[in-house]
Amino acid sequence: MRRRTRELTSRTQQLKRIGTVISNLNATCDEMRKHIVLAKQDTTPVLEEASALMNQKKDAETKQQLLDAFTKHFIVSEEDLLVLTSAEEPIDDRFFDILAKVKQVYHDCEVLLGGENQRLGLEIMEQSSRDLNSAYQKLYKWIQKEFKSLNLEDPRISSSIRRALRVLAERPSLFHSCLDFFAEARDYILADAFHYALTDAVSSTGSGRTVKPIEFSAHDPLRYIGDMLAWVHSTTVSEREALEALFIADGEELAKGIQAGLNSEPWSRIDEDKEVTFDGQKALSDLVNRDLTGVSRALRQRVELVIQGHEDPVTCYKVINLLSFYRSTFSKLVGSQSTLAELIQTLEGFTFGHFEVLIRDRVSSLSTDHSALTPAKDLSAPQFLQDSLDELTDLMKTHEASLGAEDTKSTSEGENRFTPVLFAAFDPFLNLAKSSADELQDQTSRTIYLTNIHLSARSTISKYTFASATH
Repeated sequence: MRRRTRELTSRTQQLKRIGTVISNLNATCDEMRKHIVLAKQDTTPVLEEASALMNQKKDAETKQQLLDAFTKHFIVSEEDLLVLTSAEEPIDDRFFDILAKVKQVYHDCEVLLGGENQRLGLEIMEQSSRDLNSAYQKLYKWIQKEFKSLNLEDPRISSSIRRALRVLAERPSLFHSCLDFFAEARDYILADAFHYALTDAVSSTGSGRTVKPIEFSAHDPLRYIGDMLAWVHSTTVSEREALEALFIADGEELAKGIQAGLNSEPWSRIDEDKEVTFDGQKALSDLVNRDLTGVSRALRQRVELVIQGHEDPVTCYKVINLLSFYRSTFSKLVGSQSTLAELIQTLEGFTFGHFEVLIRDRVSSLSTDHSALTPAKDLSAPQFLQDSLDELTDLMKTHEASLGAEDTKSTSEGENRFTPVLFAAFDPFLNLAKSSADELQDQTSRTIYLTNIHLSARSTISKYTFASATH
């Protein structure tokens, strides 16, 4: 019994100790719970602040990425701007790359103008516009400088100049101004070269022969004018071949550039309703014509001077046919509306006018020469008519051998290209010869005399179909 009591007492004490431990544990847990609650109350604001900071960091990083992308696309570095606008920096691939970037920035500013902050877009667009204008001015001056030292005799024209012209075409005003400068420079050079060929001996040729100045043959109008026209033709061909690389090889690129320039400079368009297309061949011909302005002026002065001082109608007509040949040649080379073709046509008209004056003066002189108009005793055709028919034969032979003889088609009903010559060099003498028949009182004699006149004229004219077709 005692033993069981001691065991119960021992177990009771153990339970009491366990209860005390549990109570202490509960108290400790409660204490810890209180500390945790207090700690949570203290750390919550910190955690919330840390979370906010993390979100702000993410926003800042996103904005930095956007700013970097914006800066990379829309902002041009000072170093690049120096390459683009400084006259000290060369025109090279880097220049054109930076120029392309600035042009892209200018066009992309339209996106910024559509956003909330339009002021930024306007400021960047204005700055890009100023940079582009400076770049085009630099390019314009560089091309002018290169043109001064450009050797057109070199078949390889600098690729940089060709590329620069393609880019400059986007500014039509500068592009055309540059071409004006080039044309003036070439005009001076070619006019000087023509003057040298006319008046100064050329260096010895490969065969050891010295070519004489063209004016050494000024006493022979046909050779003199032929030599001048041959020089002009040779120069025109060389000039055209040298310039083809500028307009034909890159014609499409120039067309795109000029169209873009007209869109940016609408005031450059002459006819607002007319679509502008770049014709490389026409531009080339126009430039060649402008390059030869001084040469054309000198050619006209010398041809007119030598023709005015010559009194042989046959030689004048040979010159007319020579001019006709070159007019056809230049029309094919630089166009029928070109300055050269029109000049040659003008000289044709001038020479033919002098030809008519010579004939009229001769007819006028004969009309007052009674002895020349007196019929011969044998009633043969008068000598002045025979002389004029001999001269007419020379004219017809010249026409037959010329390019003009190939064109037998009438320019109008009953008239061909030789008809004006017949009107000028045949009809007046024939009429004068027929009027001289009035000197004969006998009707039979007059009839025989007129018959001889007509037979002489017919025998001369009938040999050439282009003449007999209208007379």
